[in-house]
Amino acid sequence: MTLPRLDSVKKTVSSWIVLLTTSASTQAEIHDKQLNSSKVIDVQYLISKSTLSCSFNTSSGELISFYTNLLENPSIEKKNSQFIIGNKYKVKNVKSINSTFKKTKNEISKNMDTDFNKFGVRVLRISSFAQNGDSENFGYYIILKGKPSFNKSVLQKHNIELTYSTIEETNGGNTRIRCILVG
Repeated sequence: MTLPRLDSVKKTVSSWIVLLTTSASTQAEIHDKQLNSSKVIDVQYLISKSTLSCSFNTSSGELISFYTNLLENPSIEKKNSQFIIGNKYKVKNVKSINSTFKKTKNEISKNMDTDFNKFGVRVLRISSFAQNGDSENFGYYIILKGKPSFNKSVLQKHNIELTYSTIEETNGGNTRIRCILVG
């Protein structure tokens, strides 16, 4: 014979276990659905004639959304061979993603390290950045292997003009193409 109070406690605990199990599995299902509905982006897609020349059109909205999400989202995890950025994007063909803060420029950036060839140049890094201080800017930059003069000539052979881009040499002797989206 069990006491009525004990029966009540057992029923309550049993219902909590069912509720918690259902709740955890439901949450996992929701997370899986979000991951499955996330947009998969091959990092090579981010490099096009328009992104290299900083010339944008109506189809650039998704690209701007991606860079904003990359910069603002603290939730970045690696699963299998893809990086998952929040619930919105999965990025493939990226070696690593990290954040940097340049105190002298008051600039924060999220960097995707990669290594592939496109339009005859070797892409080493694609970054999203935001800058505060004297000027407030938001945009992206692309690091190409080699000196700016070499990369400019190779890109010109592919009819890519860098008229709207800021081009500079990095400390490592590579080329940085900087595009400001807002600022």
